[in-house]
Amino acid sequence: MTRKILKILSLVIMGILFATHTAAAAGWNPFSLDNIAISAVNGTAKIFTAIAASLASVFIMFCAYLVNLALELNASGNIVNSPTVQVGFSVSLAFVNLIYVIAIIVIAIATIMRNNTYGAKQTLVRLLISAVLVNFGLVIAGVMIRFSDQLMKFFLDQINPSGNFLDFTSRLADALTINKLQVTSKASLNSMVEADAAAGLTGLINIIVGPLMAIAMGIIIGAILLAIAVMLIVRYVYMVFLLIIMPFSYIAWVLPRAATKSDQGYLTSWWSKFNQWLLFGPVVLFFVYLALLVRFGQGDYLKRMVDAANNPNGPAQALLKVSESIKSDFLTNMMENVVLVSLLMGGLVVAKSMGMHGAGAAD
Repeated sequence: MTRKILKILSLVIMGILFATHTAAAAGWNPFSLDNIAISAVNGTAKIFTAIAASLASVFIMFCAYLVNLALELNASGNIVNSPTVQVGFSVSLAFVNLIYVIAIIVIAIATIMRNNTYGAKQTLVRLLISAVLVNFGLVIAGVMIRFSDQLMKFFLDQINPSGNFLDFTSRLADALTINKLQVTSKASLNSMVEADAAAGLTGLINIIVGPLMAIAMGIIIGAILLAIAVMLIVRYVYMVFLLIIMPFSYIAWVLPRAATKSDQGYLTSWWSKFNQWLLFGPVVLFFVYLALLVRFGQGDYLKRMVDAANNPNGPAQALLKVSESIKSDFLTNMMENVVLVSLLMGGLVVAKSMGMHGAGAAD
């Protein structure tokens, strides 16, 4: 308990000293009774805001690094050339080819005995088509995966022209940084002291809002990046699993049909899932690229929009009376982060939805 009290007192003292140094530079007396309290609150809030923003930035950097690893895992050639796929597909293909041999023998015996119970002639056509497709299945799937990888590489090159995955992580984390989302960073202590009671209350509210917004934005943006990383890892696992079981989906197409034609369901389901996860990667990277493009290019537009809202003759000024001391830089950065979060969240939803629609179109 004593240690906690000492830590709190240390933080307050550091805040006072930090605020005193800043105030001295601003040219006003920090030792008046009115200014000591403001200095303590503002200095402590600045330290807390800096700590909160730093922790949130570290969290975002970590999540961006996970996205980096997931993208590297899904990079061109890593799926088809994976040892798991090569070994697993070979074992599945060998087993399915054995079934094909047995099926041909059964059809031959049925034809010799003039037994057409299972539709030997129709099954033979399916069997031959299926045998050709399954033996070239990995090649066909590889062509489609490479096309998807080229789309992903295009957006990666737009985000990070150097092609270095570490540079991609740094650029992504830099674009999503929330260090600028601090309302007290540019506030003048001198103006806060001279403000009236209403402005002082608003200033106090802003001091409290700054750290909370930094933490909230850090958690939200980091969570979205974490979700993107997890979904990309799931994509890799799903694609590997689908490639391994692909021969069994083709042999199911040859088996005797039930009355509901359920034999076609396995192959259809396989292609549906394959197309769904095939499209997910390029679509989600498109929205990441769009989010970064907007992040780096929307600042001037949002700045003008906020300045227009702060126009004393404008209709929106009445709504901003309660927040007179909130600077346009803070509003601009906050709006940029809101747009960024919306694009990243929308990218996840749209990528999943487009994958499903693409799979449905293939069906």
